[in-house]
This record gives sequence, structure tokens and C-alpha cells, in this order.
Amino acid sequence: RLEEEGQVSFGSGDREEDFEKYCAIYRDVRGRSWKHAESDSAFLTEFRKWAMGKGWLRFSFLSLNDLPISCHIRLVADKTAYLMESVYDKAFSEFSPTTLLRSLLMTHLIDEEKVAAIDTIRGDEPYKMEWTPTKRRRIGISAFNSSAKGYLFRLLMTFIVPLVKGVKGSVRKGDCAS
Repeated sequence: RLEEEGQVSFGSGDREEDFEKYCAIYRDVRGRSWKHAESDSAFLTEFRKWAMGKGWLRFSFLSLNDLPISCHIRLVADKTAYLMESVYDKAFSEFSPTTLLRSLLMTHLIDEEKVAAIDTIRGDEPYKMEWTPTKRRRIGISAFNSSAKGYLFRLLMTFIVPLVKGVKGSVRKGDCAS
């Protein structure tokens, strides 16, 4: 359906010298998406620059008549692609541009980048189950300094926050006695 609107093209980039160009395209598409601006953009820019320098960061773009309408950022290391971030221009939402981009990207990852595994990283978004039949268990670890601040944060994170969440959940479910 999108091809009825004009010429559709797929592009992928990993050249360090084009990092700023890739980021500008990503920011432009994100600005036309439903997503808010990245609150931690300075950190993400530095991280992305570092990952690009290591040869791990890759960008993919879906364009319509040379206008990027969807963008995808991934890391590729040790024959595994880690799918990090996707955005699309909301004016084209009826065409599911990120689904199309991801479909083209899968072929590219396997045929061109020769990855052995594709990881959609954390999250239970329904679209991820369309791309993989398996789900791995994820385990998180928290570490705290052995200082007064560290003990305070440990108390908050391991006791108080779960307690408050439990109370809120019980109230929402109507499990509390009146």
C-alpha cells in the first residue's frame, strides 16, 4: 500500500563519519512521531557515539520519496543484533512503517550483517511476539553502597517501594476490607 504513495526505500548506516547525519534523521523522524523528546538525549548521544566508535551502532531508515518516515537504532555485537529504538512519522501510521522497516531489517540482518541472533531486548510489547516465538527470563540485580545513603536507598527500593506498590495494587483490585 505504501508503494502506491511513491517510491519506498530502505537504508542502513554504520559509518562513524556519518554519525551526525544518522542522528539528525532519527531526531527528525522522532519529532514527527508520537514520542516526546528524549529527556536523557545528552547521555544517549554520548553512548551512541561511543557504540558507533566500537563498530556496534547501526541505523536503519525507511523512506518514502526520499523522506525518512521510520527509523530504527540497533547494536550489533558478537553476531547478535539488539533492537534498541524505533520511531515513525505518525502521518504515515496507517501504513505501519515500522513493521515494514523491521521486516526489511530482518532480511538485512540475516543476509548482509550475518547475525546469528536477534534480541528485541526488554519489554512485553505485543509486536515482539510477532517476531519471535520465545521469551527469555530476565533477572535484575541491584547494588548499593555500604554508606548511610546506600542503606537508605536499599530500604526504599527493597521494602518501601514494593510495599507501596502492593497496597496500591490491592486497593485497585478491591482486595482491601472496608
